[in-house]
Amino acid sequence: MHPVPRVLFDELSSQPDDDARRPAPELAIALGETLRARQFACSDVRLRRAAGWSLAVSAGLKHFEIRYSRLGGRSALVTVAPLGGPGTIARLLGRSAVPVGAELRALCLAVHHQLTITAAVRNVRWMLGGPPEQVPHVETPRELPWPEGA
Repeated sequence: MHPVPRVLFDELSSQPDDDARRPAPELAIALGETLRARQFACSDVRLRRAAGWSLAVSAGLKHFEIRYSRLGGRSALVTVAPLGGPGTIARLLGRSAVPVGAELRALCLAVHHQLTITAAVRNVRWMLGGPPEQVPHVETPRELPWPEGA
């Protein structure tokens, strides 16, 4: 299985308090533009039922999903998840996941770039896995403890 990088950050929202849990699609749109400029194929923003949005991203034949969730207060979480890995039965039959490590790291660097140039984003903290309160945080995706071969 591939590691699932996540980034926790604070949003300085100009929205009224009653809109505080609505998604921030302007961040998603800007992120999509950044990803396309870095040669990733990227879907339009998909709004999710709860407070969030997602983007489908591809690098060649390797597929990922970026999911944004608004947490309590000003905190938000973005998950960068590889898609299309073998299921439980396929793994039991000996199939292994296609390596996506280089693309996953490049995708995380693009997400990090967009977050750091977004004026309303502060206190960016990366982690592998989660829950956020139980795993170590680092400042950039370059500092994540990527496993060998990931």
